[in-house]
Amino acid sequence: MSFYWIYEIPNWAFCALCIVVFAALSAGGVVVTRGVVRRVFGPQGSNDIVSYFLSATGVFYGITLGLIAIGAWQNFDSVSGRVSREAAAVATVCQDVAAMPESAEKTAVNDAIKEYLRYVIEEAWPLQRKGVVPTGGAERFMMIHRRILAIEPKTETDKIVLAEMISRINTALEARRLRLEAVTSGLPALLYWIVLLGGFINVSITWCFVMERLKAHMLLCGAIGALIGLLIFMVAAMDNPFRGEYSVGPSAFELIQQRYFGQ
Repeated sequence: MSFYWIYEIPNWAFCALCIVVFAALSAGGVVVTRGVVRRVFGPQGSNDIVSYFLSATGVFYGITLGLIAIGAWQNFDSVSGRVSREAAAVATVCQDVAAMPESAEKTAVNDAIKEYLRYVIEEAWPLQRKGVVPTGGAERFMMIHRRILAIEPKTETDKIVLAEMISRINTALEARRLRLEAVTSGLPALLYWIVLLGGFINVSITWCFVMERLKAHMLLCGAIGALIGLLIFMVAAMDNPFRGEYSVGPSAFELIQQRYFGQ
């Protein structure tokens, strides 16, 4: 079962959905199980024992959810760093090319970089947002590489600048490959099932409390359910770095496009 549909709706709607579903499940479960709980635990209940078990499962669930959230954030941050590294390397090449005297070679390199940036922003990124690895950038990137290698240095300074450009374009190539690998990265569906079932187990334990006031019991259980829903939303929103509203965007490449090509 795929959970990718969650990235097709706005973040506020997804957040509200998580909170409402878990809060409603928690509060509604109190009403449904109230009679059974009183028959099993007695009219006075065993709230001390239930509290002990809720504390134990809450700790295990909280640690697990926290580790998953940290992993999702680290993956998001890592992907953002890869994009920034690729863009920074391309920007350095643009800076070196801008310092070159006007020539057919300079124009050819600029045209290749301009086309690559256009493809990344307008074609590659929409595909990445759908979880599709774009393939059209490879040939465009190699065109930049070939046109840089076609430059014939005339002075020792030109040789140094050319060597630096080649080094930078190789750095960008490495970062590009890492970026493409991250398009399909994300938490496996198994972890999502663990998070959901773990949340349900913790919520179901709150139904085992015996309280005289039904509305108070529903309110407390609903609050716990809303918190669990909020935490699950946070994990899901950070997962899959290129999907959804909270995602890594092409702004770093757009800045290069605006700075060097006025677009």
